[in-house]
Amino acid sequence: MTDRAGRRISIRTALLAGFCLTAGVSIVFFGVQRYIWMTGTLEREERAQDLALARAIATGLDRFLENTRHVVDGLAAEVAERQLLGQLSVLQETVENAARRELAFNILTVTDDTGTAVAFTPRLNAQGASNIGMRLSDRQWFKDAMAAAPHPSFDVVIGRATGRPTIPVAAPIRWRGRTIGVVVEGLDLEQVRRLAHEVDPARSDRLVVVDARGRAIAHSSSEWEADAHDLSGEAVFRAAQTQREGTTDYDSLYTGTTRSAAFVRSPSTGWVVWASRGPESARAKTASLLRGLVWSGIAADVIATAGAILISRFLARPFADLARAIQHLANGRFQDAQIPDDRD
Repeated sequence: MTDRAGRRISIRTALLAGFCLTAGVSIVFFGVQRYIWMTGTLEREERAQDLALARAIATGLDRFLENTRHVVDGLAAEVAERQLLGQLSVLQETVENAARRELAFNILTVTDDTGTAVAFTPRLNAQGASNIGMRLSDRQWFKDAMAAAPHPSFDVVIGRATGRPTIPVAAPIRWRGRTIGVVVEGLDLEQVRRLAHEVDPARSDRLVVVDARGRAIAHSSSEWEADAHDLSGEAVFRAAQTQREGTTDYDSLYTGTTRSAAFVRSPSTGWVVWASRGPESARAKTASLLRGLVWSGIAADVIATAGAILISRFLARPFADLARAIQHLANGRFQDAQIPDDRD
């Protein structure tokens, strides 16, 4: 009997264990709920931030191209008004002056209505041969300008004069209701990339800009930029062909990892801009979130334990008095079987 009585758990210990167990389960439950809610909120906020960034870059590029088209349209109007196609030396000087003023151009060309270059800057190609006289009638920009296409292409092409990727922006030269030639300039892609990166330099390594065919304009890989790498196989690019903007998860062809991306497709050019995040971003923020939850859980557990000790001490006293009174009654000591009244 004595051994069994010694193994009994005291009321205070039972109350303390019950309080601690209840508090611990509650802390774990609400901690898990908070983690799920915060990770979901964090993911939504990140996607919203990336979508806002993609929108800002797409808007900036649209404005840049619109200004570029105004410049080319103005030069085409000047050539027509001054009838410079009949004054080739003056035309060449005009083209060179325009190229010096507009740093965004690395090529500026004027062709006649057959697609033959009659003025060109730079005058010489990479092999040292003259660019004047080059046949360009097979180029899509020439066909669009001659046909007055309502939606001309702004796709990356390899410039024949430089051998490097460029984006042609063309305008027809119209005189008395007839198209007599085309002015075309090749955008310096470094200027386009700088414009995209300046929107948010801290996140520029996560930005991708491609033309309507999926050719890389701006990318974190300089090699892929240099050869206008084909990214039309990226799932995010394919998603942008069915909706103007949105978010998606995709397997990156460059990193080989699953990434989340927010994308925007420009209706005027067909270019697609996306900002992506890899698993490393989620891991770092999740680890930080878990550390915060663990420390807050430990603090809550310490407070709950301290409270449980105080409460159990207060609640255990009447039960202990009752147990002693019962023991006195069992032993026949009726005069000692009174329970003290704390209200006295």
